Amino acid sequence: HHRLGPFSEGLAAASTDVGLQYLDRQGKEALTVRYRSVTHAMGFPELGRFSQGRAVIPDRGDYRLIDKNGERIGKQRFTHLRPFSEGRAIYGKDGKDHSFKRGFVDLQGKPVIPATFESVGPFSEGLAAVSPKDRWGYIDPQGKIVIPMRFWKALPFSQGLAGVRPKPGAGSFAYINKKGKIVLSRATWSAGFTRTPKLKDGSTRRGRNHR
Repeated sequence: HHRLGPFSEGLAAASTDVGLQYLDRQGKEALTVRYRSVTHAMGFPELGRFSQGRAVIPDRGDYRLIDKNGERIGKQRFTHLRPFSEGRAIYGKDGKDHSFKRGFVDLQGKPVIPATFESVGPFSEGLAAVSPKDRWGYIDPQGKIVIPMRFWKALPFSQGLAGVRPKPGAGSFAYINKKGKIVLSRATWSAGFTRTPKLKDGSTRRGRNHR
């Protein structure tokens, strides 16, 4: 084996001279998928990792989807394809102006959100961060804009909150809720660290340290 990937959904993928060999938890061969682009697979980050019963594998310079029986899902090949998250996988293609655009496919490999974004993140808690050009916002699984494109950077949601950059510059950072409202900003949490605590005698720690 040239490279061995992590276990995912009970299987681990190993690259071979002819394609990918899937091993179960007992180390037995569960599935072999042959394809022509072995060298392409060596630089493939997920190495055929299964997610929601689907895996992305190289195919003659592009990528395609397979199920756990090794059967191909859909007829389309993609220039760029990532693992699934919440029923959607990021795909990419070259735009008319020679720029690279990204969108999302469903579990059947069908593009359901057109590739019109320059940058996107995976779906998490029902929303995905996307950027058509220079600003970021959030869409739902049908491609509807839920939070407008007004942030300079946006990260996936986790536990109901997502990190965003409301203004240009590395110092601008905040957390928003799913309505797009800022609920915690850098100024908010910095205030808690910059206050000088008072001691029992009424003096400050800073005062005692700088006598």
